[in-house]
Amino acid sequence: MRPSRSSSSRVGSTDPRSLRSRCHCPSTQKTPPRATGPPPRPRRDDVTGSGSRTHTAIGARLIRFGAVHRCRNSRPSRHRLTPPARITIHRHSQAIPSYRRLRGRFPFIAAYRPGSCQGGSCRTSRAMTCSPPHSLPIGRTSVRQNTVRRALVAFALALPGAAIATVAAAPAAHADGCYTWKRDLYQGRSGDDVRQLQIRVAGWAARGGIVRIDGDFGPETAAAVKRFQSAYGLRSDGIAGKQTFSKLYQLQDNDCTPAHFSYRELDDGCGKGGWSGGPLSATDTKANAVRTMWKLEALRRDLGDKPLYVTSGFRDKTCNKQVGGASNSQHLYGNAADVTSQNRSLCEVARASRDHGFSGIYGPGSAGHDDHVHVDSRRENNRDNLTNGTSWAAPDCGVGN
Repeated sequence: MRPSRSSSSRVGSTDPRSLRSRCHCPSTQKTPPRATGPPPRPRRDDVTGSGSRTHTAIGARLIRFGAVHRCRNSRPSRHRLTPPARITIHRHSQAIPSYRRLRGRFPFIAAYRPGSCQGGSCRTSRAMTCSPPHSLPIGRTSVRQNTVRRALVAFALALPGAAIATVAAAPAAHADGCYTWKRDLYQGRSGDDVRQLQIRVAGWAARGGIVRIDGDFGPETAAAVKRFQSAYGLRSDGIAGKQTFSKLYQLQDNDCTPAHFSYRELDDGCGKGGWSGGPLSATDTKANAVRTMWKLEALRRDLGDKPLYVTSGFRDKTCNKQVGGASNSQHLYGNAADVTSQNRSLCEVARASRDHGFSGIYGPGSAGHDDHVHVDSRRENNRDNLTNGTSWAAPDCGVGN
């Protein structure tokens, strides 16, 4: 942004006549001989206002800097910048200590255009004004410190404003209150962090397959991670690293439920709510409901991120009997959900469910399921005294075992 002409807090005017009188850029005269002594030290009363020292905010810190600006047909001179300003460094300038080394490490420096003087007037770059040579006190620092300072400034110039703040004050890797992964996960690793990952990618199993929640990262888990990564536009390598975890942090709420489903949807139980009254403890039932929700989140994504509505989740024994549910219904364990959609047909929902870890699917054409699709994880239920297997029945949709 150009500095305002009417601002009284900025030193110097942007009027060309003022620039011509103050810029050390002679165009018609011969270049004056180089001074043999050190530059004159500015008087204390010359060091006034915000123009004597330019600061750029990088995050919460202020870095004081000076810029070297070469005018055509003149020797390099150090000028005062009027903040807010962008530093420009002449690509041919040799006046900056270790400039060649900086250019070698930061090639982008050469891309910045300097101001120049032509026809007796000073043409400057954006937001830069000229002032008498050597008017910017650098401070009593060593050459090495100045070199480091200029390197930081040069690096800051190559970044957009938002990125500068990010470099200096990088945000936390996540803002998550549920679970934090502290290492990359890949085949061969094991532990509770693998188990937590498996819960969240279980909905990305292969068609008819499942992801076992056992804490061991094997081929089954790697394949599910790849599908999850592809579904969200990440690099599909089967390795759960920073990008994968960042996406999971975005998807999960602080109570560990996925973004588009909640405990309230799954514990409706004939309007009573709660997780007790089934064959399992309330804690185990609730944990099963979380796994069900993560599979529903994957199904929702596959259907174009359109809403799915849960009409029935966990039921206690009394509720299950009241609605005429099977005596060994997966609803009793928190493993099942009845869903509908306003954007997709029930057949589309039933067919897509085959690719998201559901071993139980009942839909149109199956008795009592013409107005919703039932999905469950019966194959993973080792506590229902039934043989673990797959049962798909939505004849009107072409879905069956």
